[in-house]
Amino acid sequence: MDVLICSYSLLQQEIELLTAKEAKPWQMIVLDEAQAIKNATTKRFQAAIALKGHFKLALTGTPIENSLEEIWSLFRFITPGLLGSFDSFRKRFLSSSETGKDTRQALKSVVKTFILRCTKSTVLQELPPRTEQT
Repeated sequence: MDVLICSYSLLQQEIELLTAKEAKPWQMIVLDEAQAIKNATTKRFQAAIALKGHFKLALTGTPIENSLEEIWSLFRFITPGLLGSFDSFRKRFLSSSETGKDTRQALKSVVKTFILRCTKSTVLQELPPRTEQT
């Protein structure tokens, strides 16, 4: 099997080649630093979701901080349709009650089985001791 590793910039530039009609679907697509596609209005996001593959994985060390819309973008790549269209997602989870506990809980119940979350304390034993140089 072949492995292709490319940057997000190269993905964006060569998307026609990577998604050519005669090309076979990828067996696996892994997006590292997947927060790079969190904005659904970018060409980078459009290129990522254009990739066809049997298995998709998004890895990110960056928590969803700025907006719940970032969750929609990541899940649109991983499992298209799970959270519906962007408009239906906004109506369901980002309405005027966006800060409401029920809305957050409903979204969490939909996505929780797809998320493996590690905190610093759970991996702290595996990290080397901190080194500081002045």
